[in-house]
Amino acid sequence: MSYLDTVFNGTASARVITVTPELARIILNDHNRDNRAVKPAVVKKYARMMQIGDWKLSPETISLSNTGRLLNGQHRLMAVEASGVTVSFLFAYGFDEDVFSVLDRGATRTMSDALGTDKRVSEAGALLARLAGIGRGTVSDGDVRRAITRISSTHSDLMGHCNTVAKVFSSAPFRLACVARVMSGESKEYAFYLYRNLVLGHTENIPTVGHAAVRYVLTNKLAGAGGQAQMVWACLAWDIFGENMQSRSKIAIRYNAETVAKIIDATGYNHA
Repeated sequence: MSYLDTVFNGTASARVITVTPELARIILNDHNRDNRAVKPAVVKKYARMMQIGDWKLSPETISLSNTGRLLNGQHRLMAVEASGVTVSFLFAYGFDEDVFSVLDRGATRTMSDALGTDKRVSEAGALLARLAGIGRGTVSDGDVRRAITRISSTHSDLMGHCNTVAKVFSSAPFRLACVARVMSGESKEYAFYLYRNLVLGHTENIPTVGHAAVRYVLTNKLAGAGGQAQMVWACLAWDIFGENMQSRSKIAIRYNAETVAKIIDATGYNHA
């Protein structure tokens, strides 16, 4: 008889259980059968959240059927085992096994939903957290929350100056770079003015470096919108929003670790 068989004794009920890494291993060994394919990246993300203290007890249950089969929660339990941290969860016991087919079919929650913040500042914060976490592999909600705390005020000012959406130039990399330049002490008037004119397509009002950026877009050199591309765009945008760069007719389109370090330092992320 396993630990959970003893706790629930075959009776349908719910209760909070404190799960040690050892207990997580026992539950996985005794109750986890015919479950979904494991997503290692999810386990790693949850484990990091637990290790840095970002994991909170929530109403989302670890669910077991009336036969003791684990229906929902394997990634969280694996994260407990991987993290070496003791965590409390709400367990629910006694579901019919056919409920397994409808679990996790609701609408997907976005990062901004989870953090309760505006989508656009969440996007910029997530990118900053990813830039700061290069080499670590995972970014937690707590990492993004810290990034948002650093940039939210200046980002809000930027959106107040120009809240228009335009492909590429209003994307997270350009917003983050513009905000970071201002936070580094450079001219807010120049950076915000250039951002607004790029987004609105007022090419007659932008310096040479702005025309170079527009040319990159028109020739499709900035194709692709996700992952590594955004990091490259952030490096490019940092150069564009530097007032001392305005006469440049060419800018490198590449990931630059030194530029990333400047963005992180400008926002004070590592001191958050």
